[in-house]
Amino acid sequence: MADVSKVKAQKEDVWIHTTCGMCEGFCGMLVHRVDGVVREIKGDPDCPNSTGKLCSRGISAIMSLYDPYRVKTPLKRTNPEKGLDVDPGWEPISWDEAMDILVEKLTKVKQEDPRKLVISTFDTYGLANEIAAFCIAFGTANVWVVYFCGEYLHCAMYLMNSTFHCEFDIDYCNRLLLFGNQVGFGVGLNPNISTQKVAEARKRGMKVVAIDPVCGYAGSKADEWIPIRPGTDTALALSMIHVLLNELGIYDREFLKKYTNGPYLVKPDGFYMQDKNGKPLLWDAAESKAKPYDADFKECALEGSYSVNDVECKTAFQLLKEHVSQYTPEAAAEITTIPAATIRHLAEDWGKDARIGSTITIDGVELPYRPVAANIYRGAGSHKHGIASALSILLLNLVVGAFYVPGGHRGINAVGPDWSWAPEEVENTGLMLPAEIWGHASTLSLQHDYYHWNIKPSDKLTLKELYPVAGEFAPNVLLTSNDPEKYKIPYKPEVLLICRRNLLRGGFDWDATISALKKYKFIATFSQHLDEMTEFAD
Repeated sequence: MADVSKVKAQKEDVWIHTTCGMCEGFCGMLVHRVDGVVREIKGDPDCPNSTGKLCSRGISAIMSLYDPYRVKTPLKRTNPEKGLDVDPGWEPISWDEAMDILVEKLTKVKQEDPRKLVISTFDTYGLANEIAAFCIAFGTANVWVVYFCGEYLHCAMYLMNSTFHCEFDIDYCNRLLLFGNQVGFGVGLNPNISTQKVAEARKRGMKVVAIDPVCGYAGSKADEWIPIRPGTDTALALSMIHVLLNELGIYDREFLKKYTNGPYLVKPDGFYMQDKNGKPLLWDAAESKAKPYDADFKECALEGSYSVNDVECKTAFQLLKEHVSQYTPEAAAEITTIPAATIRHLAEDWGKDARIGSTITIDGVELPYRPVAANIYRGAGSHKHGIASALSILLLNLVVGAFYVPGGHRGINAVGPDWSWAPEEVENTGLMLPAEIWGHASTLSLQHDYYHWNIKPSDKLTLKELYPVAGEFAPNVLLTSNDPEKYKIPYKPEVLLICRRNLLRGGFDWDATISALKKYKFIATFSQHLDEMTEFAD
């Protein structure tokens, strides 16, 4: 029998509540630590975000902590040459020396011009806020966020349904169209919950249609998998809208009149017809005259062409109907490789299941019921004209009134203390990007009225003043880092700090990125492993 007196006393045995940082899901996590050593990771049953579930990636996070190749001490470059596959000649240094180097470099640019500092990161919300605070205090607006995953998506979301991101009401949805994404099948911002909820929704009868060139997880489990030529989702969406508007006459007229710019009168030059006070005009069919948008209307016209002050105007919705008429299923079939008959049945099923005019009572409150949702993410928009793809797909939700109603499409813009995520209205003609975009990490950027826009040179590497409706400016930093004088930047960026970002793997033009990195006098990267970024770091 072992001598109990010689057994080492256990000093610590605790379970720590935390969150997983392996993706944007941030699932609740319990970490078992014994005498300073992590022994086990499992889901936290008390976390409403994941209800005790973790994916294999989250459970394997322990491997990152004890990875023998993880960088555990600061390293300093000894080889002045930089480039891919070039050995930096790393020399281990102390944390004190590393801190002294950083302070020296930052102090120098702070004294010369704080805008010479650039910070590149991703958009994890807590970290983004901390970096924003640091940049404001330092005096630079140059944050190279680089989220190409949603570069097109967030712009479209803000402009169409007033939110940074999108999701759908799984609890009441009856028909889900997944354009190039697999939300509900183990991916998304909240993968554990959405997967569980989609599974339950399918048990009660929700239909899933996966529109994707590849038969991935969603396609293999969906009620229908629609193979599509990559990059042609816009043509499919517009063709479905044509069938709904021009062939079937299925659209939510009351919703379009009340909640969209569909009735606004548009001049031949593409601008709204306005009164002398600058208010957009709509047509009152009962009185046969144009009125400001905020007047009392007996019968607001949604469609048609009307003469106002001898100018022939059309409603915005009429222009939409005419525009999509060119995308007949036969024409779209040539573009998308999807048969015309398939496109028609997709539109017909969509219009039928939207149940326009129906209501549902929830907790004693009667609400419009539009149980359909067309969802988009990276697959349908990670190419040229991605914003057009997103806007077209979101229009499918819009024309049947499936925005912010039970069963429909919705955003994450709940009213709360974090006001910066909410867009604001600009003189009743549209939405303005929130401070989350325009005020992010900037001492100078406040919200801007892009309906009365004055072009002026930018002093930011993002050139954001030149792109009033954009939500992401990362590609511009490649241009301005390589040639700031060409873009009239009044300084040359010198110091680059990189955290949670690989500019090569997350970018699109390796040659331009490599060239830009070589233009910086000093680069520090916070990396767990030696990668492409460390090959350019000092």
